[in-house]
Amino acid sequence: MTASKKPASQSNNELPPSLSLEPDDRLKIESMQDALKLPGVLLLLKDAFRATWKLRVVVYGYSAWLLVPTIAFLFAQGLPSPYSDYLSLAGSVTSLALGLWINAAIALYVGVVVTSEEGETINFSILSQRAWDKVLGLFVIQAVIGLSVMFGTILLIVPGVILWVWTAFATQQYLLSSKGMIESFRLSRELTRGRFFPVLGRLLVSNLFFSFLIMLAFGLYIIAGLHGSAALLVPTLQAWPSWLEVGFSLITLPLIPVSIIFNIMLYFAIKRTYSLTESLKAKLPPV
Repeated sequence: MTASKKPASQSNNELPPSLSLEPDDRLKIESMQDALKLPGVLLLLKDAFRATWKLRVVVYGYSAWLLVPTIAFLFAQGLPSPYSDYLSLAGSVTSLALGLWINAAIALYVGVVVTSEEGETINFSILSQRAWDKVLGLFVIQAVIGLSVMFGTILLIVPGVILWVWTAFATQQYLLSSKGMIESFRLSRELTRGRFFPVLGRLLVSNLFFSFLIMLAFGLYIIAGLHGSAALLVPTLQAWPSWLEVGFSLITLPLIPVSIIFNIMLYFAIKRTYSLTESLKAKLPPV
């Protein structure tokens, strides 16, 4: 069976400027000083939503797979123990694997779109398989990042913040290049050199923004679903209402591609400024 190929849904020129890999041609930079600046967080957020909408068919097609473990969770509620426990555990493992695969697939898809020529086809079978090949390494990278930041924060907050910034682009570096995990961490640290606070500010604002949207939507969903039953306002972990589980999945699903694409755009932007900075250094006369 021949692997299906589909045209790239968008050409580079149709995507927001933040996604351009060739800033000299597409960003219309007025000066080298402007070129060395990272785009503002509001611009990145705006472009992330725009890009998600333009690529919505594919990115939400990938994200919809997260509904599978949610359905399994609901089905498990009607089974007797221990079968319900087994199915819930299987759903949790599936959710983790699918989440990593979706992250990899969307990142790879966006990377292909912004580097492809107009009319060039994308082989989704190969792209999906490559995303699966990245899942284990992506799990290790995210686990290392999570544990490092957690222990750094426990020790004295500041080390956790430093590690968070230093490792901010290890995931994108690993997914969008042929580099290994260790090299991805090293290059992530290198990309943030001299840009620590600009990167930190964009990470903080974007995470607060997405958290606010999720909590706001989830709060409104709970209020709408209570119908006067105040007792459900404080569900326990042992009696988490199934409609809350479904609602949380439906609320977070639309923001998943936006968050992934935001991080990719920030990665592309900092990689561009890093390349320009290194190019300028190379042209300076030796001291």
